[in-house]
Amino acid sequence: WSSDVCSSDLADKAEKAQKAIKTPEQWLEDIRRLRREGREPEAQAQLAAFRQAYPDYRLPEDMKVP
Repeated sequence: WSSDVCSSDLADKAEKAQKAIKTPEQWLEDIRRLRREGREPEAQAQLAAFRQAYPDYRLPEDMKVP
């Protein structure tokens, strides 16, 4: 075991945990940002993941698919 690898793994896990602790509103804002940046496939994938995580959450109008 290398202490560098161990601390690197911990840093990766901490970063993923921080990203996972988002409110639904923060997640939707991230999806809006992806769309503004022209990253529609990523935005659609994130929206699908959002809907799976929050099936009963009422989506704002700008998040609904026409």
